[in-house]
Amino acid sequence: MDNSSNNGAFKLSCIACQLLASLVLNLPAGNSKEEVSTSAISLCVTFFGQPEDLCRGIIEGNLDVLFDLKDQGIPLTPERVCGTVLENSNCSVKNGPQVDWQVDTNYGTKVDRITAPSESRYLDSGDEISIIQLTDIHYDPKYLAGKTAHCIAPLCCRVDQPNASSETDRATKYGHYDNCDMPLDVIRSALEQIKKHKNITMVYMTGDLVAHAIWETSRAKNIEVMKVVAELFREYLGDIPVIPIIGNHETHPVNVFSPYFVQGPTSTSWVYESFIQYWGWSLPESARQTFLKGGYYSFLTEKNLRIIVLNTNVYQKLNWWNVLYPVDPNDQLSWLASTLLEAEKSNEKVHILSHIPPGSEDTMQVFQREYRKIINRFEYTIAAEFNGHTHYEDITIFYDKNNSSRATNVAYNGGSITSYYNVNPNYRLYKVARGTWEVTDFDSYTYNISSIVNDSEPDWIKLYSFKEEYGLESTRPEEISKFVIRMMDDNALFDKYFYNHLKGSNKEHYDEKRKTKILCDIMTSEVADSTHCNLLKKVSEPKRKSGFMSIAEAFINAIKGLRKR
Repeated sequence: MDNSSNNGAFKLSCIACQLLASLVLNLPAGNSKEEVSTSAISLCVTFFGQPEDLCRGIIEGNLDVLFDLKDQGIPLTPERVCGTVLENSNCSVKNGPQVDWQVDTNYGTKVDRITAPSESRYLDSGDEISIIQLTDIHYDPKYLAGKTAHCIAPLCCRVDQPNASSETDRATKYGHYDNCDMPLDVIRSALEQIKKHKNITMVYMTGDLVAHAIWETSRAKNIEVMKVVAELFREYLGDIPVIPIIGNHETHPVNVFSPYFVQGPTSTSWVYESFIQYWGWSLPESARQTFLKGGYYSFLTEKNLRIIVLNTNVYQKLNWWNVLYPVDPNDQLSWLASTLLEAEKSNEKVHILSHIPPGSEDTMQVFQREYRKIINRFEYTIAAEFNGHTHYEDITIFYDKNNSSRATNVAYNGGSITSYYNVNPNYRLYKVARGTWEVTDFDSYTYNISSIVNDSEPDWIKLYSFKEEYGLESTRPEEISKFVIRMMDDNALFDKYFYNHLKGSNKEHYDEKRKTKILCDIMTSEVADSTHCNLLKKVSEPKRKSGFMSIAEAFINAIKGLRKR
């Protein structure tokens, strides 16, 4: 179901969701799950025009969870179910814990704990470490070179699909731009390239190992993917520590993560147990307890650098369990706040890793609000944040809620290994200053799928270096904020950003609407607070009509005007 649009298709999704929920919630005694499945599959085929096998896989994968929700003994309505999992103006819950809960912690205020940072916090000390980020691998065991990239299913280039009818339609040994994920050859190629870098301190693997064939997943299949990809990492990277996190595709059904206290066949404890079994070789024993509870953990490394790994997948709207248990799932945000407080007291710096980036339309707005409060409270303790999920190269800026002109932190989105959809594969190499643990710069590496001829080996290149590409003096949050404002008028600068956003792919283009959306996303860490986006839209239209004042200048004046109110 599409929960990202306000158009008619989205309204249909809301109606379809409510019909499915009604089938389950109002099931008369004696009616079987099979009868509900048959009706739901018919609904899926009729409303969405999808093949029956796809509908069957998705419906049957989710029905067990829906029936378990019903059996919890808590009153439910179709409106509550669908308003939670879709959360949009067309389909939402108006009040209750789904939309209004707070992290109950007492961590004081910034002025009580620390003083403002000196300029030296941001300066390159000359002593750096190198960190690799790979994300969104999406390994497809059924990928086969020579198959069509233009099929009727949501995922193509697969062994059970037709052969390609032309070279442009043909899945190469190393990927295709259309609706295709990646074979092992691509993962091997990326890891082989990473081995060529000298003195890699550690690798951040920020989630999503499993392919987008969500109608075909199962526990056994997903576990096998975790195992196979982990073995490749160990084979190629040897003793280099790998810090892993879970993506929303690792579980079955996709996006569904149960609370830790749920037992039985719908519990997702198997995901955590299997993942740490195959990916936990670099983690201390102390990380296991919270990981097995909810997929999150923390440990100290490199003297005063603390790694905090979050499972932001639990906050997804499409996680059915949030219908019943939406308040701080698995106690994760309370744990995050207390862990950051202890880090602050110990003069540690923190890297936060999570799969879904802040401000994503995929996550619950109440989570975004509470998360932003924590990030801004500990802005001088958090040195950097690293995400994936979107498959684009991106950044997200946090702004002070009491001073919209002041940027407080930056989250870096590492792109993806998969080419799904219209992007090239990539990974990033970050330079991080020892001691302050700030990102001082990063390089993005990629290869161009359009250059693959006769299944030739990929030619990995450095696509760009962040500071050099955009003329940045530093990677301070305020400097990156100025860079984003410059892009409002400087089309040549935005052209560079958009090209790198797609990781060197020329398969897509932008218009003013898409440019505005990208800039809005960068400046939005909480969907419900669209201050910067609204101002950008407000000042852009008069500029296009009059041309007297630059958009950037008008935007800066508008932000300053907010502070005077």
